[in-house]
Amino acid sequence: ERRFFYFALPVVGLLFLMGIGFSFVILIPVVMGYLPTFLGDRVTPQISVESIIGTTVWLTLCMGLIFEMPIVMFLLARIGILNPRHLARQRRVAILVSFVAAAVITPTGDPITMALFGLPIWVLYEVGIVFAKLAWWSRERRLRRGSSPDK
Repeated sequence: ERRFFYFALPVVGLLFLMGIGFSFVILIPVVMGYLPTFLGDRVTPQISVESIIGTTVWLTLCMGLIFEMPIVMFLLARIGILNPRHLARQRRVAILVSFVAAAVITPTGDPITMALFGLPIWVLYEVGIVFAKLAWWSRERRLRRGSSPDK
């Protein structure tokens, strides 16, 4: 358990930082550039510093947590809760759920912002399947050798 903790902790931190970086480099510039033009010329946006900071913190936190998905899938497969074959079979549902989650997370319901959120969630799900396969393979190998999968 300690060995696994020492492995997982840096990976968790790195994935969270990658999510924050993705948010700052790609998401926030696009969203902040697109939001004022979303309703067209009929509405004049009155953007406050508070709303910009709130939106930035929300988007950054959400993407940081979403980027944790592969390691969570790895851990759950490692302890035997998730089966990578089942995850692969549920790919269509995962794509739908990723875009529904993107619709909930995004500040607007426009398709550009939803795609900017939904596509990374879907890609991270696919990466999580690969991680889960590695964990499942390692778990099965340990079980065949007769040792506990958690050691």
